[in-house]
Amino acid sequence: MDAGSLDPSNLQFQRDRVASVNEVASRDAAVVFKKVTRDYPAPFREHPFTDPQQLKARLSTLLEDTALSDLLPS
Repeated sequence: MDAGSLDPSNLQFQRDRVASVNEVASRDAAVVFKKVTRDYPAPFREHPFTDPQQLKARLSTLLEDTALSDLLPS
């Protein structure tokens, strides 16, 4: 009000209310929950298990890779 941005006689910011925060947040939270718990993990649930020996070799290769070691603090 001191800077002239607000009219002290008219402090209503939004006259035509579209929805409350609670209504929108509840709706959006349901969409996010569905995506995170059902849609996003679905491809991984169908992915086949890797042969343990192949997995061991792949993990060893990843752990031995030093390509990014320069990025880590000494």
